[in-house]
This record gives sequence, structure tokens and C-alpha cells, in this order.
Amino acid sequence: MWPNMNNKLAAITGNLYLARSGIDSRSETAARLQSVETLSFEAASMVQQLLTFARKGKVEQKPLALVPFIKETAKLDSVAIPENIQFSMSYCENSLLITGDITQLQQLFLNLLTNARDALEGVDQARIDLSLQYYEPDSDFIERHPEAENKDAFACMRLSDNGHGIAPEHMEQVFNPFFTTKEVGKGTGLGLAMAYGIVTSHHGVIEVESTPEQGSCFSIYLPLQSNANTVLPIEQQQEVINGDGETILLADDDENVLQTFAKVLTSINYRVLTARDGRAALESYRQHRGEIDLVILDIIMPKLTGPDVARQIREIAPGAKLLFATGYDKESDHHGMTGNIEVLDKPYDLAKVSKSIRRILERESTRKADRR
Repeated sequence: MWPNMNNKLAAITGNLYLARSGIDSRSETAARLQSVETLSFEAASMVQQLLTFARKGKVEQKPLALVPFIKETAKLDSVAIPENIQFSMSYCENSLLITGDITQLQQLFLNLLTNARDALEGVDQARIDLSLQYYEPDSDFIERHPEAENKDAFACMRLSDNGHGIAPEHMEQVFNPFFTTKEVGKGTGLGLAMAYGIVTSHHGVIEVESTPEQGSCFSIYLPLQSNANTVLPIEQQQEVINGDGETILLADDDENVLQTFAKVLTSINYRVLTARDGRAALESYRQHRGEIDLVILDIIMPKLTGPDVARQIREIAPGAKLLFATGYDKESDHHGMTGNIEVLDKPYDLAKVSKSIRRILERESTRKADRR
């Protein structure tokens, strides 16, 4: 169900991009199309929340310095905080090295920040305080959370507000999916449930303290790592990067996604060959091998899957440049592919996709050697 939803969203966002590129960017129509595009990506984000809660999403945990990561994330997410809310941050000197999934931790922080913001509606002198500290568990903490007994130290992130607080009768339900005390249309009840799922998937602990009409404090404890290479967040390229006339073989079994994304790629100066299934993709590659600069394969396709096609293409041309695409597929055997093939998420963020395409195309080419 959810991959199909992401396929539909990919087709919608692709068509919106094409529609906006053909009209005056200052017109009211362009503004409305931009609004629809934003809503489409918000819908995709909700799909990812559901996948994360169901533990079916793609999780890539790597060594991560939490303090600089949260500093950068807070800069981006603080735009969601109205000017009437005072937002303060405090950090320890330790960079707090953990093992984490960057996308999930960004979502965790945003969900908690959004929850705090909503709790402050109508509050005078509204305030949100964020702190990051080193924490060594004591006997009381271990008694509350026996699963933390073998962990020496944690990164502790606390996000507190002086909002309306949580009623005592609701405290045991705040992490339940679809539970919300907000008005209809103002909350899905997934934010805190997802936060709980993310923290649990990181082998951490989440606690909440709250007093009605005085505020709430959410404390997240993530296990610290002592020996690991730090991976810092990288700023994402926001502009669409045009192609240089290269030929891309695009394979997807969803006709709407295939045709729409082919038009989008054409609009940014690529020549595109298309295939509706894995076998057709492989045949097209054999026929046009001398022309094709890059192959983009949907992971799940009939007749031959994306990884199956990739393996056979690599047998023909070991240096072939490949990308996978998916609504989501955690189980797919693409991680073991030679060359560590990158995976594009649907719906496509064209700025990110165009950057990935250029990065792969501009690597030192072995294509000519493969054709000899």
C-alpha cells in the first residue's frame, strides 16, 4: 500500500514541477502549484512516519556527533517557531558521539519541537528550552529502565516548554499512535508515537514529565559510543542541477511515475530511454549500451527486480553507473551490490535527485574502457 502511495506522490510532484516550469513564477497559479507541491511532500512525510512507526522504513545508522548535528538541525527547524516564543539552547562541551540515523533523528527533533510549539498556543511569555548533556545512569534510572543496565553513558536531550501541559489521565497514552487531544484537523496523533519508535530503534529511552498549565519536558537518552568515526550533517543542495545532454535509462513499472519522471529529466537536459519492467530495462541496456551514461532502476519491478537487473548490467559492464529508486524497500538486496549503489526515495525531491545524478556522472568514467 505505502510504496503505491509514494509512487502516486512521485507522479504528482513531478507533474507539478513541469507545470510550474511552464508558467510565470510570480503568478498566483504558480503560488498555488507550489502550495500543492508542499502539501504533497508533507503527505510523503506522513507516509514515512507511518513506516517508521511500523518499523518498515529504511534505517541507516552511522556514527554521529549529536551536538553539532542538533545545532544545525535546530537552525533549520527553528523557522517553525513563531516570534512570540522564546527559544533557548544549551550544550555541553562533549560532542556526544552516538550511532544514529540522520533522517530519523531530524524527524524526532522536529516532532518534539512541533509538539512543544503547539502546547504553547495562547500562552503568555511562551518559552521552549533545549539542552544537550552527558549523562551517566544512576540506580533510579536503571530501576525505571532495566534495559539500560549495560550502557555506561548516554547523550541526554531535553526539550521543555511552559505550555498547557498534559493531564494526568493522559500521561500513559501520549506515545500511543493516533492519540491526540488537539482539535480535529490539527493533529494526527502520530508525532509522539513516532518519536517513541525512533528512540526505541536507537536503543534509547524517552521520558516525559508534565504539570497541567505549567508545561512539559521530554527527555531523550541515546547510548554514547566511545570509538567511532564522526559523521557530521552535510548541507543539502537546494538548487536543481541541469544535465549536459547525457543519456539515462529509466526503469519503473508504474507508467505515471515512468512518464512523468522521464519528462522531468528531459526538462533538465537529459536524454531519457524508458523501460516498464526489469527485463525490458536489461534488453534496452544491451541495445543501447554505447549511448547510456546512467541507469536508474526501481527496486521492485516485474520479471526482473532492480537489483537483478543491476547485477546483470554489472556483468556486462562492471563500471556501469547505476541508481536505485524506491517508495521503500528495506528487505531488497541492494546494499550488497558492487559499488554501493545509492537509493533515491519517492516522491522525488528533484534538487536532491539532480545532485545525486551529477555526482555519479562526474565520477571518473570507466565507461569507455568497459566498451572495449
